[in-house]
Amino acid sequence: MAFSPDGTCLALATIDSDEVWIWDPVTGEILRTFPGTEYERDYGPLGGGPEGVHAVAYSPDGTLLATGGDDYIDAFLRDPATGRILHCLGEMDSLVRAVAFSPDSTRLATGGQGGVARIWNARTGEPLRTLTCDSGRVRTLAFSPDGTQLAIGSDDRTVRIYDPATGEAVTMMRTDGSVLSCAYSPDERLIAVGTTAGLCVYTLHP
Repeated sequence: MAFSPDGTCLALATIDSDEVWIWDPVTGEILRTFPGTEYERDYGPLGGGPEGVHAVAYSPDGTLLATGGDDYIDAFLRDPATGRILHCLGEMDSLVRAVAFSPDSTRLATGGQGGVARIWNARTGEPLRTLTCDSGRVRTLAFSPDGTQLAIGSDDRTVRIYDPATGEAVTMMRTDGSVLSCAYSPDERLIAVGTTAGLCVYTLHP
């Protein structure tokens, strides 16, 4: 799930459905849905067939909604007000498990089952860079607040940090469990990592 930047909408997706729901978080009212049948008419099952949608994210400027899922293994950039597909990001080599926008909303990172993360131009849908991890499916992605780093958390119990502009590896942290989530502190000195073994906080800059 993901809140819109202004907090007025909550996007929810599940692996049990090929729909995305937009809710009013105050009233609980469903504002709109993006049905799989709408996508099937143009492309195929929405974000991924019978196991549905695995990942959803609003761009920080609120103008885009990214979704990713199974089966057809595509990620999509949408108009969050209508659900209209603006860009289909093309077939991946595995299902999409995670999506994340850069802080300036110009780039989208996607990651999935094959241990590969991709960076896209969020305005045009063009691919910019491919980052390959050694092993393990990508579970979570996070850009640093200044957009100069991309953290990739995987099932192989690692968080790998890359320079998204060059694709160069910056550092790697090993954890005691499969990585489920990660987030930078606002000053970029720390990164919090949630795993199947618990929560860890790492110092990136003294």
